[in-house]
Amino acid sequence: MNIKINLKNNKKLYVQIFDEIKKRIENGELKSNSKLLSIRTLAKQLNVNPATVMKAYDLLEEKNYIYKITGSGCYVSNEFENIDKNVEIDIVNMNFNKNIKRYYDLANSYPDRSFFKLHILKNSINDSFNKYGIDMFFYSEIDGDKTLKKLIVEKFYSKHRINNIDKIKILSSSTHALDIICKKLLKPGDKIVVEGYTNPNALSIFKKYNIQIISISLEKNGINIEKFKSLLKQEKIKFLYTIPNFNNPTNIITTDTKKKELINLAKKYKFYIIEDDVLSDISFNKKLNTLKSFDFNNTNVFYLFSFSKIFLPGIRLSYVTIPNNINTLNIETSPSIFIQKFFYKFLKKIDFERYKNSLKIFYEKKYKFFKENLEQIEQIEILNNSEGGFYFWIKLPNWMDSKKLYEICLKHNLAIIPGNIFHHKYIFSNYIRVSYSSIEKEKILDAINILKKCIYNYSVLKK
Repeated sequence: MNIKINLKNNKKLYVQIFDEIKKRIENGELKSNSKLLSIRTLAKQLNVNPATVMKAYDLLEEKNYIYKITGSGCYVSNEFENIDKNVEIDIVNMNFNKNIKRYYDLANSYPDRSFFKLHILKNSINDSFNKYGIDMFFYSEIDGDKTLKKLIVEKFYSKHRINNIDKIKILSSSTHALDIICKKLLKPGDKIVVEGYTNPNALSIFKKYNIQIISISLEKNGINIEKFKSLLKQEKIKFLYTIPNFNNPTNIITTDTKKKELINLAKKYKFYIIEDDVLSDISFNKKLNTLKSFDFNNTNVFYLFSFSKIFLPGIRLSYVTIPNNINTLNIETSPSIFIQKFFYKFLKKIDFERYKNSLKIFYEKKYKFFKENLEQIEQIEILNNSEGGFYFWIKLPNWMDSKKLYEICLKHNLAIIPGNIFHHKYIFSNYIRVSYSSIEKEKILDAINILKKCIYNYSVLKK
């Protein structure tokens, strides 16, 4: 594999390596299931640090160009053959453009950093040092710190209905949890059902393990139950992956009636449900029940909860609850004990209900301001106006390609997400997702005006 990199190029070395290998996979030079050079071998060949090659390989894996086999190496994915090469979103360059001073980010759904009070975070860190000292720099128990797990039982019981801390595993992210579940319980060719539009990070994990993905369309109140029932009569599935509260990207909320029906179907047809929950606490007008809360005997639902939206994403902290008949998940790594102890002190100190209410008040004001201005764009239709969450799912004119609009917006330093990446087949989409959560409030009006201008420019080009 003759790869060329340019040390004088402004593009980062790992991105150059990523681009070179990606190009060879796309043009067929590297065949499906062929083995790549080892990290050390390629690093030596290019005279770069092995960490640089590792970063490029990680990105290739994330984008589903390759898969890794522990102890064996990296191989070209056969899943790539089914992907439309013309519709992939270039996340690498989108991230690179963030160095521009006036960058408008409606793509990422991070929390708004202005909400957090630095002195509270500092106090929690200091309290952790005073309490645990040098122990904060040693290894954690592999499935998570017991004191933190006990606090999760206490603070979040209504979400998961779990009393046994052995059924709670603390991990770095929901994606990490998904990866472990797939590795433990699925094999290539197994079938998993997802909602028509869903989390692209989850889709990448499923494709990595060569799992057959079947999508069921969403209605305004959740997954189409009748179509799902029809499928279950014909196919043996292993899992349903769902985001029932503020689906990503549509922001749809599944009704409690449907949540209960999904539990009953899981019992009847003997499949597991993976519930991915990150935003159920950001509901402005009503308390949302998790699907897991209806799994009374803890038999059918893996519940994934990430703290990345209600707290700081950089702490990389989440937890998963496992059904009673699953003994272990073969966890190899857990978040640092420093992070777990710090978060324990923070969570212990705050009144979580008051904290959650403050979050909702903060985001509701921002949500209403964003929506009010977004509605001024005449050529779009805002769908699924759930009162909460971080997303707006927008329908463009039928002829408009969201991928092309995304490219036009990038030229104006505006980041949006084209709808095609939320579907496992990357199908044509005239939908986009925008998020109001992370952009500074003073930039919102400018960002929406740029989006309006880009849609207009696209329409003019069409004529």
